[in-house]
Amino acid sequence: MNINGIWLRLISMAMLFITNGCTDFLNVNQDPNNPSSPEASKLLTGGQVNFVAALAESYEPGAASYVQHILHGGWSSSFPDATIILAWDQLYSGSLIDLHNLINQQERLRSYHYSGISKILTAYIYSVLVDLFGTIPFSEALHGDDSNIFNPNYEEGENIYTQLFEMIDSGLNDLSGESQLTPDEDDLIYSGDINAWIKAGHSLKLKLYNQIRLVDPDLAKSEINNLIAGENLISNIDEGFTFHFGFSASPDNRHPLFEPNYNFKFPQMGDFLGRTLMGAKSDPRMPYYFYNQSNTFISSSDGSVNSVYGIYPVGGLFDDGQAMHVDPEAANGAGFFPIITYSMVLFVQAEASLTLGTTGEPKLLLEQAIRASMEGVEYFSNIPMPVGAKESYINNLLDEFDNSLTVEEKLEIIMTEKYVSLFGNGIEAYNDVRRTGYPKFQSNFFPPRWKLPETEVRFNNNTPDDHDFTEPVFWDIN
Repeated sequence: MNINGIWLRLISMAMLFITNGCTDFLNVNQDPNNPSSPEASKLLTGGQVNFVAALAESYEPGAASYVQHILHGGWSSSFPDATIILAWDQLYSGSLIDLHNLINQQERLRSYHYSGISKILTAYIYSVLVDLFGTIPFSEALHGDDSNIFNPNYEEGENIYTQLFEMIDSGLNDLSGESQLTPDEDDLIYSGDINAWIKAGHSLKLKLYNQIRLVDPDLAKSEINNLIAGENLISNIDEGFTFHFGFSASPDNRHPLFEPNYNFKFPQMGDFLGRTLMGAKSDPRMPYYFYNQSNTFISSSDGSVNSVYGIYPVGGLFDDGQAMHVDPEAANGAGFFPIITYSMVLFVQAEASLTLGTTGEPKLLLEQAIRASMEGVEYFSNIPMPVGAKESYINNLLDEFDNSLTVEEKLEIIMTEKYVSLFGNGIEAYNDVRRTGYPKFQSNFFPPRWKLPETEVRFNNNTPDDHDFTEPVFWDIN
């Protein structure tokens, strides 16, 4: 849901809150029969701003560079520790602590819609941390103030996932009942639409159960079928679990990758993705994803000719073939971060149907997923694709799917198409490539997990000595 109309009213409040912290808002007496909203509003807004900033500015482009959506020199051959530290701190000291305090406060005040949303967001953030780092602080994290735990123990990702499913269910239960307070414009994702949050929670469970399908196929199949039968998943483009940025340059609330890309032409666009889009099927999403400053796609060190981000998803320019040099004044940067989109939900079902035998027909789900991806690009950019180009691409792809003889061949088609659709969320593409091996591409550096931040290693006495970023995370047994 687009929040450009309310962002400028909220950004100053959010940034002021993030700067000052939440302590002042918690040291007050509260009458549970007469709750007030400022504490909840500021904690929710701050929690959402912080986690999106950490992911969209750091972890997403880092993961996207590994799967060659983009070429980011700082991530191509090493871990840029300063970037990991900043995002880690934004998540643990910013977003997660805000949401932790909000859950405790609003459960006490019986404002269960706030606590339910916060539990779903918390589960998503922790799932990203597990997927990237494998073992992380979890049960003992965030308790420095209330329990004096300043060196939290690390937990294995598999055990954390089990608790995340419970956390999501608890959040869905909170959202399904009465609540003293319900978010409104302080919810920068769904503007307080509780039904949308319920669908986001179920869709998050779908994603996570598919993530563990290799290590526990029976559980994954059963739970995915239950979620499909429940008919409470994200079911259209407008219900997508997404965060939309604004268009103001001062204060700058644009997509964090817009200004550096349009001003400094950094990061470069990924050559592998560019070649995939320009392949034999001629993907009609190409002019939405990339703006060519020359007469063709170019990924080089020469910023004057480099292709840059297009209109989707960072709010750049649509490539109409003019091949003009661009700068930050050329577009507004009002992009978005796709957390879980409708097309992602359909791609997950297509993969699960093919590999686990869950409800649905893989070919039909693949077609629906591709159409949802293309329609999502059109919906965000407000620029329609040529109908003939869309139909030709889809028909050629479905013919290729029919002609594929093995499950692996069909899985490669599904995952390659999902990879293309995930432009803007390199984290999910990175997860998919590790789990399935598709798409196949050359890479000099593809870590199965990330190094822990140096500050965590130095200052948390319980950081495991044997943390090895060459070891896969628990669900990666491909």
